[in-house]
Amino acid sequence: MKQIKLISNFKARTYQQSIFANSVNKNSLVVLPTGMGKTIVAIMLAVYYFNQTNKKILFLAPTKPLVEQQEKSFKDFFVNSDDFNFQVLTGLVAPKKREIMYKENDFIFSTPQLIENDIVNRIVDPKDFCLVIFDEAHRATGNYAYCFTAEQFANHSNILALTASPGADKDVITEVIDNLRIEHLEVKRSTDRDVKPYVKEVEIDKIQVELTPELEKIKLLFDTCFAKRLELLKDLGFLDNKKSNQITKTNLLELQSYLRTQITQGDADDNIWQAISIAAGLMKLQYGQELFESQELSAAYIYFYNFFRPGGDKSKAAEALTQDVDFREGFEALSKLNKEGVQHPKLIKLKEIVNKEVLANKNLKIIIFNQYRDSAEKIVKELEKIKEIKPALFVGQAKKGEIKLSQKEQKQILQDFREDKYNIIVSTSVGEEGLDIPKVDLVIFYEPIPSAIRSIQRIGRTGRFRKGYAKILITKGTRDIIVSHISNAKERKMYRVLDELKNKFEGANPNVKSKEKGLTKFFEAKNIVNKEEIKIEEKVNDTNEINKVSKDNDEYKYQIYIDNRENNDLLKELFNIEDLRVEAKKLDVADIVITEKIAIERKAKVDFVNSIIDKRLFPQLIDLAKNYQRPILILEGEQNIFSIRNLNPNVIRATLSAIAVDLRIPIIYTNNLNDTANMILTITKRAQKEKKEISLVAEKSSISENQELEKFVSSIPKINVSNAKKLLSYFKSIKNLINAKEDKLQEVDGIGKGRAKNLKNFFLREYK
Repeated sequence: MKQIKLISNFKARTYQQSIFANSVNKNSLVVLPTGMGKTIVAIMLAVYYFNQTNKKILFLAPTKPLVEQQEKSFKDFFVNSDDFNFQVLTGLVAPKKREIMYKENDFIFSTPQLIENDIVNRIVDPKDFCLVIFDEAHRATGNYAYCFTAEQFANHSNILALTASPGADKDVITEVIDNLRIEHLEVKRSTDRDVKPYVKEVEIDKIQVELTPELEKIKLLFDTCFAKRLELLKDLGFLDNKKSNQITKTNLLELQSYLRTQITQGDADDNIWQAISIAAGLMKLQYGQELFESQELSAAYIYFYNFFRPGGDKSKAAEALTQDVDFREGFEALSKLNKEGVQHPKLIKLKEIVNKEVLANKNLKIIIFNQYRDSAEKIVKELEKIKEIKPALFVGQAKKGEIKLSQKEQKQILQDFREDKYNIIVSTSVGEEGLDIPKVDLVIFYEPIPSAIRSIQRIGRTGRFRKGYAKILITKGTRDIIVSHISNAKERKMYRVLDELKNKFEGANPNVKSKEKGLTKFFEAKNIVNKEEIKIEEKVNDTNEINKVSKDNDEYKYQIYIDNRENNDLLKELFNIEDLRVEAKKLDVADIVITEKIAIERKAKVDFVNSIIDKRLFPQLIDLAKNYQRPILILEGEQNIFSIRNLNPNVIRATLSAIAVDLRIPIIYTNNLNDTANMILTITKRAQKEKKEISLVAEKSSISENQELEKFVSSIPKINVSNAKKLLSYFKSIKNLINAKEDKLQEVDGIGKGRAKNLKNFFLREYK
C-alpha cells in the first residue's frame, strides 16, 4: 500500500492545523483570505485520506492554468513525488486515453466540465476516489459543473471546498453549501487571532478624481435624458418609488422580467409594450453612462456611436434615444472631446500615480484591474509612453475581432512578470481568481466594483510577503461612489452571514469537537494523522442506489446519442434516467439521435425565435430532414412564443407552418428540461423496443443514387453532408476519392489539412 510523506521542512500554520483537524471526515467549506494557504489545507487532507484508503484524489479548478498551478503546488510538497502519479487532464486528451489515465494515476487535476462529461460518458468512476477538492467553490451555483460533479461523488468521496469569498447573499452561500453537500463550515478572517500573525498589512487608499466642467455638462445632459425617460415609466405606473440616482441595473432587469411575464400571461396592453421599450432604452443609456463616468471617453463614444451609424443598433429603444434632444446634445459634445483626444481624469491620475511610484522604486510590481477590455487596452497604450514603464495586457478569451490571450500566452506573461520583463500588468477579471500571480507591491482598481468576491480577490493580490498597497480610483459625484459603498457593505454582510451559518452548523452538531489534539504526530512524522485519534467513516451507497457509472452497456435497455455541445443540463437530466445509456458525441446533424431513422433538434423557445431572426433555423432543419427519415423538433419553455421578441406574430406562424408542412417535421412542445428528458425517453422506448445498438448514420427509406454516395462519404468521421457533397462533386466517384492524395483533397472547399489527413488515415485503416 502506497504511503505519502510531506517534505521534511514543511510546517503548517496554527490556523491551517485547526482547519485540517476540524475538516477531517466531514464535507467542509473553507473560507480563507487570498494568500493564506488554502492549498496547504487541501494537501494535508489529501495526504491523510490517501494514506488511509489508498484511493484517488481529485482536484478541480475553474481554468486550465489554475489546474496546472495546483498540480505543481501539490508535487512541490511531497517527498519522492515521482513515486506517485500526478496527472493533469484536459479535453485535448482523447476519451479512451483519459479512461486509462484515470486508472493509472493517484492524483487527478482537472476542470469540472471535463469531469462532468466523463461521468456522463462512463469514462471515470466516482467510486475510485476518496476526496474531491473544489477550488474557487463560490462557483457552485446554478448550472455550473461543480454542482453535478459533487452530486455524483458525494456518496463515495469526502468533499473539501475552498474559497476566499463565497459572496454576500445568504441565499447564494446556502446554495453553494447545498450543492456541494457541505456538513461543516470553516471561516477565518485576517483579523482572527490565529491568522493575524501571518497577515501582512494592506493599506487601502481611495482616490477621488473630479470631472472637468466640460465633462460635467455632458454628464448632466445624459442624466436629464435618463430622468425624463424614467418619468415616462412612472407615468405608466412603473418604478414610481425610485429616483434617477437610485435606479440600478437589477431594478431594470426585474422590471423587464415582470413585463415579459405580463405578456406571457396575455395581460399585455399598450402601456406594457411601451414600458418594455423605455426600460430597454434606460438599460442602454445606463451602460453608456457607466463607461463615460468610470472608464474612458473613447469607450463611451464608441458605444453611443453605434446607435447612429449605418448598420448599428437599430432597435426601437436605441432609435428613441437618438431622437432625444438632451442625448443628442450630450453625444455631440462627447464626439467633439473624443476627436480632440481629451482623456478621462482617471486615466490622467492613473499615469501620475504609476509614474510617481515607479520613479520612487524601479523594482516595484503593480497590477491594475479594469473590468472593460477596451479600457484596459487603452491604459496599456498610454503607460507604454512613460519611461521605465513596461506594461502587459492580461486578458482572457474574447469575441471575434477583440484582442485575446490563450492560456499558454497568459502563463508566459506571468512568467515574464516574475522575470521583470514587465513591471505592470493591466488585467481584466481573468486576473482576479485563483491564478498564482507573482508578488505584487501595489494593486490599483481603475474602478470600484460592487462584488465582495471580486474586491477581496483583487486586494488579495498584494500583501502576501510584505506590506501591500491598494489604490481605488473613484470619479466624484458618479456611480463610482455608490458602487464603492456597496462593495464595503457586501463584504461586512458576507462575514455576518457566514458567522450565522457557521453557528447553525455547530448548533446542529453539538457533539462535534475539534480534533487538534491528534495533530502532533501528523506534523512530526510528515505522514498521516494519528489513526487512533481520527478514523475515517466509510461512505457507503444506499443499497437501492443504482451506480450507473459502473454499469456495462448490456445493463441498459435503451441507448441514445446526444451532441456534446448540447445543453449540459439536458445531458444530466437524461443521465439520471434508469435503463437509458446516454453517450455524448459530436454530431454534425441533430442534437439527439434515437435510431438511424429518428433524430431530434431541440431548441429553447428563446433560441428558436432568435434563430428565425438570424436565419440559422432553416439550414439546420433542412439538414435534419435530409439526413433522417423521421426528424423531430422539440420546442422547450413555458414562455408564450409570440411575446419573446418584438417579432411579427405572422412571421412565427409562417415559420411553424413551413416546418410542419414543407419540411414535414413534427413539432413537440415541452415545458422544461425534465419534461424534455421524459419526452425523449418516451420516444426512445417506442422507437427502439428490443433494438438498443444504433448507428450514427441516418437511414432514409427512399433515396437517390447521389444520396447513397453522400450517405456513404458522410459516414466517415469528421465529414458531414456538406463536406461529402463537395468531395463527390470534385472527385466524381468513391474510387477517385479513395485514391486521391492529401494535397488534392485539400483543394476541396472545407477540407483542410486536418480533414484531408483524417480521410487518408480512414481509407488506410485496417480492420481488426
